[in-house]
Amino acid sequence: MFFKRLLGKQKNRTPATEDQDELIRIARGDQDPAIRRDTCRRVKRLPELRYIASSDADAGVRDIALAHYRNLLCGPEDGGLALKERREEIAVLQNQQILEQVAMGGLEAEIRG
Repeated sequence: MFFKRLLGKQKNRTPATEDQDELIRIARGDQDPAIRRDTCRRVKRLPELRYIASSDADAGVRDIALAHYRNLLCGPEDGGLALKERREEIAVLQNQQILEQVAMGGLEAEIRG
């Protein structure tokens, strides 16, 4: 019973909103790394994900943010980002490893080239 309450409270803390400003605020500032990890999966702003992936104190949050960032860069997921937005992010990206992954895994030729 104790665990049901604990898990229930934790689950309720994950926002039901899709408001990107609110999700970013939670992903950058919540004290619970599990909440930050769950929220990072729903953030769709590439510069914010890049920042979280490089600066969060929790390695799990950084890993989730980086994986989601790469997936969004590579191509349309459900609710994917526009090609123009992804190309603009790639233009400022300096991480050679991510650029290589995008070049190999990008769905559109414009992203790979």
